[in-house]
Amino acid sequence: MAYYNEDQLKRYFEKAILRESEIRIEKLRKEIDYLYSKEMSKVNAELDLKKKLETNKALRDLQIEYQDKINQIGVGYDEQLIKERKVMINNVFEAVYKKLYIYRQTDAYVKKMASKYESIKTYAKNLSIEVEVGAQDQLLQAYFERQKQAFIISDAIHFGGFIASIKEKNIGMDETIDNKLEERKKWFYENAKLFIKQ
Repeated sequence: MAYYNEDQLKRYFEKAILRESEIRIEKLRKEIDYLYSKEMSKVNAELDLKKKLETNKALRDLQIEYQDKINQIGVGYDEQLIKERKVMINNVFEAVYKKLYIYRQTDAYVKKMASKYESIKTYAKNLSIEVEVGAQDQLLQAYFERQKQAFIISDAIHFGGFIASIKEKNIGMDETIDNKLEERKKWFYENAKLFIKQ
């Protein structure tokens, strides 16, 4: 089993998201272009027939009516794109969640968290540290037990890591994967270009 450091995981996560997003966006664009051109062909054929049969005034009225229909088709495609985008995003993050769950079961994960904990201990300079650990994170709980570090079980930590507090300095440090994941989600939404142009 390969072990990844945080930078490698970050790069892997970014590449996987971008690759998956580009594939799905291209597929959606092709589908939408095909459906749009098909509907436009129908509308244009009807307009040509009406042009031959009606006066200029009637033609203007029909153009207004068909413009409304074209707008409705566009709105329908926007709704479809929004739904597909949500499904795609959910699929991407579901794959990430599974990888994070697997990572949380590795020695590399425990070593990474141990390194973060040791840095906090050095910073605390023998002051008391309070630690919160996720309820499902048995490896990290076992690590803290070996370190004789008391900890609180937190239902708020889902993906791993810990939260450390030094009350004497009134400082809290969030070393959870949950926190990092939220930062990456925000980055993803801002940079994935999964929006509808108005």
